[in-house]
Amino acid sequence: MFWVTVPVSGLSLIQIIFFLPLKPVTGSFKSKLKKVDFLGAFTSLLATIFILVPISSGGSSFAWSSPLVIVLLVLGVVSLIIFIIIEWKVASLPIIPLRLLHHRSLAILTWISFLSGAYYYGNSYFLPIYFQLTLSPPAGPLLSSGLLQALLLPQIATALTAGFALQKYHLNYLC
Repeated sequence: MFWVTVPVSGLSLIQIIFFLPLKPVTGSFKSKLKKVDFLGAFTSLLATIFILVPISSGGSSFAWSSPLVIVLLVLGVVSLIIFIIIEWKVASLPIIPLRLLHHRSLAILTWISFLSGAYYYGNSYFLPIYFQLTLSPPAGPLLSSGLLQALLLPQIATALTAGFALQKYHLNYLC
């Protein structure tokens, strides 16, 4: 399945190189390198790993109450707090500019996007497992993926409809 993404990624890279308008950045290579938020990237990576590993292995490989799961979750939350402090106080060009969250509409949109992603990925991961374990007779992989279409098809339809409506009625001020 990994190899499916490689040609798409290559095509995306070619499109970015040729079609993304970029402003030339002035300064020496050393000064440009100093602006990169390596500390923020590192702490973001740590927080992601320390949170996702216990979430994915808790309850299956390790008990939720095991010291390893608890320590990794605590380290993940601490790393996330350190990441936010770095982005807020230390980084000259932060990965996530927190000043954008001062605008109420952007903060609400960010929160809605996070909750929508959690809902979508949670359902697309756990619903097939639920269908295969609880239905009587048990649903196979093909039937559980068919049942999942009830969640996915309306989302695809509404996304397409919203895109066409924005294009047709020139609702660019909403974006």
